[in-house]
Amino acid sequence: MKHFFDVLGSEESIFKNEEVLNFDYLPNRLPGREKEINEIVYAIKPLFQQRSAINLFIFGNPGIGKTACVKYVFDKLEEESDDIIPIYINCWENTTNHSIMSKISEHLAIPFPKKGVALEVVIREMHERLKKIGAYVFAFDEVDKVETPDFLYTLFENFHRNACFILITNHRDFVLKIDPRIKSRLQLNNLEFKQYKMDEIEEILRQRIKLAFVPGAVPEEVIKLCVEKTYENGDIRTGLFILLKAGKMAESSASKKISIEHIKKVIETLPDFSKELMIEQLGNEERKILEIIKENPGKLSGEIFQLYKQKGGKTTDRSLRNYLLKLEKLGFIRMEETGEGFKGRSRRIYPK
Repeated sequence: MKHFFDVLGSEESIFKNEEVLNFDYLPNRLPGREKEINEIVYAIKPLFQQRSAINLFIFGNPGIGKTACVKYVFDKLEEESDDIIPIYINCWENTTNHSIMSKISEHLAIPFPKKGVALEVVIREMHERLKKIGAYVFAFDEVDKVETPDFLYTLFENFHRNACFILITNHRDFVLKIDPRIKSRLQLNNLEFKQYKMDEIEEILRQRIKLAFVPGAVPEEVIKLCVEKTYENGDIRTGLFILLKAGKMAESSASKKISIEHIKKVIETLPDFSKELMIEQLGNEERKILEIIKENPGKLSGEIFQLYKQKGGKTTDRSLRNYLLKLEKLGFIRMEETGEGFKGRSRRIYPK
């Protein structure tokens, strides 16, 4: 039975600032990533002496601080220098050469009409802007999502003397797919982000708890369980999700504290949460195919291909089959052979 002093009043909240638990929140300090931050700084530093920077290929599993570290360094760079302009591009949102160049122009306040202006004209304007600034640092996050990395060649050919290039991806083998002429020019240094250790996860979550909740709202046993589950999943976003959902659950039951029961109820929903995170890692074509399958369960693979083409899909039939195999392996779909078609291999496809 709850005592009256254990119950939240109608105007009370156990949160001080729940935005701290958002995945894209950037704290003032990044525990466990001091070494990686220093390497990013070291790569950029030569630009301050008008020397060639070190280009970086940053890779590692999702949810282990790659993007946060780069954005952290970029924030410090903007605070401390007007001579070097950091430009961050999310390639999941900007997948084409045109959209990437358009986004860079937007950063530099250079007009970039959708059509009617040659890329060479925009490049010339970038050059003029560069003369007034000094140097750029380009970061291309989720670079594996781009349709083609030709923009790297264009940018490097025009700006390599005054620029640092940082490529960020979850997939260490992406660099193998880059055109050799681009790769040889970039001369990328590898920077691998490894999984957080248990004590690093604990420090990160305690930091967020202190900022997000009122004192005493998250008991010690709750913190320990949350740390253990986050370490098990290997993704810091798991811990942030658990804390945010459990906090809201506690408030909805008018509790001044998150209980072990609240945490356990949220943990039950983790498979769905993990699936959402996995979908985020799919490429544009894979997400498009998965959406078609969800809208058309039980269709044959050939029918899926036709629907895909109708929606503007450009990949080949063979590539689509490879995408289907990947989606099946990741657990997003299941395929049942019908015994019909070529050698009886025609398959019906269902979402899971």
